[in-house]
Amino acid sequence: AFLETTANPYIISMGDEATSTRRLNFAQSFNPMGSLLGMTVASNYVLTSLDSEKRDAAGNLIFHSLGEAEKAVIRTHDLEIIRNPYVIIGGVVLLVFVIIALT
Repeated sequence: AFLETTANPYIISMGDEATSTRRLNFAQSFNPMGSLLGMTVASNYVLTSLDSEKRDAAGNLIFHSLGEAEKAVIRTHDLEIIRNPYVIIGGVVLLVFVIIALT
């Protein structure tokens, strides 16, 4: 919602005012695809890489049987895995800002 709200005035100002609604609807038609792509990336790449979700042969979480030092290492690893998509999104947003600023 934040991105839509901040991008709407930019999309409206990009061309003729008579076609601004059409441009806005077209731009917002990609929101469901982004939502589905986000869920796919999270379930296939992020969640499968988390060490805190590893299970033993009986199906029990291994994380609970570890010592505090091992848990700290796993937490750090998991936070790095979760952080990466946000760093990539931030980089893309910064790139778009630079492109907009230069044009």
